[in-house]
Amino acid sequence: MSNANTQHTAVSSAAGSIGLVLNELKLPAAVALLYFAAVWLYLGVGSGAMLLHLAKSIAGIFMFWLLAAAVLRFIYYVQVARPHRPIVTMFSEAKTVSRNLETIGRGIAILLILSLVCGAFWIMKARLRDFASIGWDQRLTEIDRIIHLGKLPWEWLQPVAGYWPVTIILNANYQLWLLVMWMMALYFLFAEAARPIRKRYLLGFILTWIVCGSVLAKTFASAGPCYYGPLGIVPNPYAPLMNYLRAIHDDLVPLPALWTQDLLWQGYLGKTEPLGISAMPSLHNAVALLNVLAAWNLSRKLVWLLAVHALLVFVGSVHLGWHYAIDAYVGWAAVVVLWATAGMLVRAADAAQSDMIETDRRRHA
Repeated sequence: MSNANTQHTAVSSAAGSIGLVLNELKLPAAVALLYFAAVWLYLGVGSGAMLLHLAKSIAGIFMFWLLAAAVLRFIYYVQVARPHRPIVTMFSEAKTVSRNLETIGRGIAILLILSLVCGAFWIMKARLRDFASIGWDQRLTEIDRIIHLGKLPWEWLQPVAGYWPVTIILNANYQLWLLVMWMMALYFLFAEAARPIRKRYLLGFILTWIVCGSVLAKTFASAGPCYYGPLGIVPNPYAPLMNYLRAIHDDLVPLPALWTQDLLWQGYLGKTEPLGISAMPSLHNAVALLNVLAAWNLSRKLVWLLAVHALLVFVGSVHLGWHYAIDAYVGWAAVVVLWATAGMLVRAADAAQSDMIETDRRRHA
C-alpha cells in the first residue's frame, strides 16, 4: 500500500472515530454548540473574535492536557507501577497512544466539545464589566456578615490562616486548581474505570461552566473582596486582609494570587487584554465539588483527596481575597443541582436511544 493510501486510511479511520464519539456524546456536544452560538448572538461579536477564542481554547486545553497527562502518569508510575525508568516508559506509552486512532479520535472530539465551552466562556467573562455600577459586592458582603454571625468569613479564618506559611500553602493549592481540574477531566473522560459516568461528567462539567460561569456570573456581577479598594468602595472591611497579603507578597514570599489579581485589574482598566473579573458564584469551588461528586462511586481514596483539595480551595478563596463565602455556597448548591440534572438528562437520552434502536430492530426483523 502506498504512503498516500496509508495516510488516507488513517485520516478516514480517525474521522470515523470522531464521528462515533460525537454520536456517543451528542447531548453534551449539542449543549456546548448551543452555548457557543448563544454567546455569539448575545454579545454580537464578529465571527473572527469567536473563532479566535475557539482556537485559543483548543491550544490551551491541549497544552494543559499534555501537562496533566504527564503528571497523572508520573504519579501512577511512582505510586503503582514503579517502572525502572519512568520517564522512558512514559515516552514509550505516549508513542503507542499516538498510533491508536480510536483514542486520538475520542480525544479530538472531546477537545472540540470542551473548546466550544471554554471559548464562549472566556469571551463572555471578558465582557463582564458592569459590576462597579450594580452594587452586588456590598450586598454579598452584608449577606456574608449576616450568615456568619456578624463577622466576615475572612475575620473568622484569620486567627488560623493568618500565618505566612499557611497562606503560602493555601495559595499553592489555589494555583494548582487549574491543573487538578484538567487532571480529573482527563481521568473521568478517558479512564476505563470512569466509563459509567463519562457522559454525565462531561455534561455536568459543561453545565457548570455555563450556569455558574456565565448565567449566574452575569446576573450577580461582582468583583470580589480584593477589588473593594481599587473600585473605591467605602468603607472597605477587607483592607486589613489585603494589607496582610500585600506585606507577605512584598516582604517575604511572592504570592501568585496577588500577581493574578493585579493582572486582571489591568485588563479591567483596559491597559492589557481583558481576561474578566467575576466573584459570584465561585467557579473554583463549584468545579472542585463537581470532581468530588464525580469520584463518589469510583474511589473512596480519590474522593478524600479531592475533598481535601476542595476544602482548601474554599478556605483559600476567602483568605486570599478572591471570593465572598456566599460565592462558594451558591456554587456548591448549583453544582449539586446540575450534577443531578446531568444524571437525569443522560438517563433520558440513553433510554430514548435504546428505544430507537429497539424500534429499528423490530422494523427490520
